[in-house]
Amino acid sequence: MLGFINFSLFVSFFPQLIAGPIVHYKDMMPQFKNPNNFILRYKNIALGLLFFTIGLFKKVALADYLAPSVDSAYAFVESGGVLNLIESWVLTHAYTFELYFDFSGYSDMAIGLALFFNIKLLYNFNSPYKSLSISEFWQRWHMTLGKFLKDYIYIPLGGSRVGKSRQYINLFIVFLISGIWHGAGWGFIIWGSLHGIAICIHKVYMSVFANVTWFKNRLNSKFYKVIMWIITFEFINITWVFFRATSINDALSVIKSMFLIHGQIVLSPNMQRLFQDNPLFAFGKWGEHFTIGQSAMLNAVLLMIAFVLLFRSSHLNIYKKFIFKDRYFILIGIMLIWCILKLNITAYTKFIYFNF
Repeated sequence: MLGFINFSLFVSFFPQLIAGPIVHYKDMMPQFKNPNNFILRYKNIALGLLFFTIGLFKKVALADYLAPSVDSAYAFVESGGVLNLIESWVLTHAYTFELYFDFSGYSDMAIGLALFFNIKLLYNFNSPYKSLSISEFWQRWHMTLGKFLKDYIYIPLGGSRVGKSRQYINLFIVFLISGIWHGAGWGFIIWGSLHGIAICIHKVYMSVFANVTWFKNRLNSKFYKVIMWIITFEFINITWVFFRATSINDALSVIKSMFLIHGQIVLSPNMQRLFQDNPLFAFGKWGEHFTIGQSAMLNAVLLMIAFVLLFRSSHLNIYKKFIFKDRYFILIGIMLIWCILKLNITAYTKFIYFNF
């Protein structure tokens, strides 16, 4: 009977019940049984409020700001519409950040709520969009899912103990299953497969050049890091299209727009007139306008890129370095009140990962 009660407590612990972070029974039960966790700890309550407020702000101020435009743009594509060059790149980056702030916001809120009860959940994100390789990205993105897949699929398949070729097959299988785990649609399968292929390519790339002196000397150069970050980030951005689009045709339509296969680009009227009769630029139909609303979305996306790259403190650093200061709580209070007021005047937008 005690075992059933313990299991019921584990599966019903509400902060991470719906969308994670994914936790193991063996990691949670010692915390539930620890008598020290039945003591009221003001530091954990303060930290919990901090994490909860940061998560709520990510959801309300950032993810929900992007969501209407992303949904409208994809609805336009679903109805047969064709995006132009700038619209497609703004749209894909907007969804890339909507998904991150939505899901990391939920994870922060779950971590914060658990801290109210002196329970420490595993961190789920560690600045994933700063990654310099696809392997690093999956060490930073949805880390609890990665740990779950490693423990229950990758290692039982043999992991890296079965030779290089088999290791690559195991990696591909893991990411294929990750795609299927998110949904039964072909878009999820393609998304998982692309990440599996990219992981294998990166492993081969690193193993081939690992002992090349010229290569090792340039691994820490700023130029190399910038190039690798751009390649990694844009690969992730493009593959999210298959994750979000409702059909393969819609995903391909967006990607075609991104790479000018549809031939639609946005220029000012003067620039359009300058180039429209020039055979060097006669590769397709020019777009007609770039609206103020799209300009605002572009500015928001650029600001979020800067925020993600420049914000240095990880959750672990915040937890270790947290100290009680009045100005922190004033800021937290202002953010929390603003989020609550925002929730009262805007329509409810559910968390994206509630769909999976």
